[in-house]
Parts: sequence; C-alpha cells; structure tokens
Amino acid sequence: MTEGTILTETALELDRTGRISVQRRLNLLGHDTRGVDGVFGPGTRAGLTQWQYKNGLPVTGYLAADQLAVLNTTSETLYVNWLAANANSSSTTKKTTKKRKVYRGRDGCLRRKPGNARQTIIKGQSRFCNRRRAGKI
Repeated sequence: MTEGTILTETALELDRTGRISVQRRLNLLGHDTRGVDGVFGPGTRAGLTQWQYKNGLPVTGYLAADQLAVLNTTSETLYVNWLAANANSSSTTKKTTKKRKVYRGRDGCLRRKPGNARQTIIKGQSRFCNRRRAGKI
C-alpha cells in the first residue's frame, strides 16, 4: 500500500461531494469524523488515522489512491444501504413549522404568544426588554 501524504491526497482531486463520501463511509465503518461537512479537518484526520491503523495501512491521516479504493470496497454495502435509507429525506422535503403570532406589548417589547396562554418576550431585541425577560425589572 502507498503511504498517504498531502500530495497523494491532493492528486485524488476530491471535490466536496467526494470528501463527504469519504467522511460518510468512515462514519459508517465506525470511525467518528466529528461531522460530515466536506472539509478534512482534525476530526476527519483522526477518523482516517483510526481506519488506517485498523486495516494495517501506513498511518498518516492522509489518503492515497489505493487506500481510497480499499475504503470504497470495504464500505460499499453499508454506503448503498445508507443511501437507500436516506433517499426520501432530501433537501427538497419541506419542514412545516407553525408560525406563532408576534405582537408588541404595552411596554413596547415584542412578544410571542406560545401554545399556552403565557406570553414570552422575544430575546435579543433590546437591553430593556432582555432585562425585563430575565426578571431584573
């Protein structure tokens, strides 16, 4: 196996989707990358290092082409199952949120009426209203 370096990883020319795929596959194999965001940060490097150590590869935290091929083949069934399970939860799915009525109270603070009868002052609108919300006035 080729030892992974920053040069071998750059030569792979992974775009954001490719990096997300690598992170997802590492997570599916049980190596936590601390998020799937398409950025190879310290979490992804730690996950790669764990995976390389577990598979007897040179431990560098960087990928080489043959290591990427091994990662893809060992995680293929898990990745296909994950894709099938998450096919319906795409970004086109709309979340329905119930809008609550916002109005201005007698004291001038914006208020939101939640499901119950109690009124709440909206946080972050002014120092006066934040102090009143905290019960200091």
